[in-house]
Amino acid sequence: MVNHERALLTMGFVAFIAGLGLFFVNCTCALLANVFSEGFMILALMTAIAITIRSSF
Repeated sequence: MVNHERALLTMGFVAFIAGLGLFFVNCTCALLANVFSEGFMILALMTAIAITIRSSF
């Protein structure tokens, strides 16, 4: 009975840790995607401004 409970507890703990890890990975990916998209937008804007300045001169 004790072994069974311990196994259940261990499984629950592992599942909890796995869920937590997945949650953190998901958050990190979302954050990175946000940062990258923002950086890409700024880069595109800078490139557009540079091209505009170059073509005007």
